[in-house]
Amino acid sequence: MNFQVELHNFCNFTCGYCPHKDMDRQKEFMTDRVWETILHRYIVPYRYINSFSPPTFIGHKDTEPLINRKLPNRMRDLAAVAPDMKIDIYSNGVLLPNWRDRGEDFIAFLATLPNRVRYMMSYHPVNHDWSVNDYSKVVPYLRDVLRDPPPNVEFITVSHKSKWVSEDMQEMWRATWDGFPITVHANCSINPWTGRMEDIATCHYNGCPYSDFGHWFFGTTGNVIACCLDLEEEIVLGNVLCDGHAEMFEATQAFYARQRQILEEKRCVDHPVCANCFGQRREDVELLQLEVRL
Repeated sequence: MNFQVELHNFCNFTCGYCPHKDMDRQKEFMTDRVWETILHRYIVPYRYINSFSPPTFIGHKDTEPLINRKLPNRMRDLAAVAPDMKIDIYSNGVLLPNWRDRGEDFIAFLATLPNRVRYMMSYHPVNHDWSVNDYSKVVPYLRDVLRDPPPNVEFITVSHKSKWVSEDMQEMWRATWDGFPITVHANCSINPWTGRMEDIATCHYNGCPYSDFGHWFFGTTGNVIACCLDLEEEIVLGNVLCDGHAEMFEATQAFYARQRQILEEKRCVDHPVCANCFGQRREDVELLQLEVRL
């Protein structure tokens, strides 16, 4: 089982192809109580259930993980009880030099973990208003790290094809890392963001991409949610502080079974947040729900 846990919901960028900048949900950091409950009652006992590969922990959702000063502590907690899990960190990378300047070098910290780690740095050159994001300190920092990379850390960098990131920008970013031990990937499609965002490279699915229940998603307040694309937590299956873990497992399993049934029967989805993945229009689903309520 892979676990995606929203340790906080802040971001330092406002990318044009991400709806986070318009999020209405309250921005906050996950409390110790919520984190410890998720770790010990969900991650540890369930990590090898429905697992098709070594289980993976992802400590972010729509956000920049390096904003969170407690991130190393959370990862130490995880390593202490689940050293067998992989850790994926998706980051824009801009804050890496800041951690080093404070004497808390983040990549050096990752090297101390027993876990295998993938540090995936997404390149976002401009924000939605075309203001430029400054990578001038990140590149020399990471090049220095990559001269002797930690053996447990794999480095990947991604640029997204969109109207905000041109082919010239992508090519410049790719050339920046020639000769360094880092995988450079140009992502030709971006997430559909449940129909909230449109872009030249928006991707689509044929049904729920998580219907095999190989991922389990948790919001900042401990809400058990259906999908990493559910920006506003429109689908809440329960909360780790109020509901039992076995009950939450059954509720999540039942939700995904329902998604498979909807696809098989070619029916309208139950939630607007699911519409885009099923090839439906969010507006149509919202209208249908309104008619039912009336």
